Amino acid sequence: METHEHSAAPTRPSLPDHLLASVSTLCKPASGQAEVKLTLKNGRTVYGIVVRKDGVIVSKGGRPVYAAQELRFRPSEIVEVSAY
Repeated sequence: METHEHSAAPTRPSLPDHLLASVSTLCKPASGQAEVKLTLKNGRTVYGIVVRKDGVIVSKGGRPVYAAQELRFRPSEIVEVSAY
């Protein structure tokens, strides 16, 4: 889910829906989060991404992510999520 220009407040970026099942198996029960690596359509791998069980991207490289514009890729470019 990407932000919409007409929104008053930015929405945190999320993984594509088809990857949510993968994320839920990687998340730690206590925190409901997992540190993962993402593979993008162009073959690039992005490390150090923390995602919640619901697929919301919480941080990248230890820094909080509050809007899709803070990432150097679009969530729609993500084709795979795996343990980091």
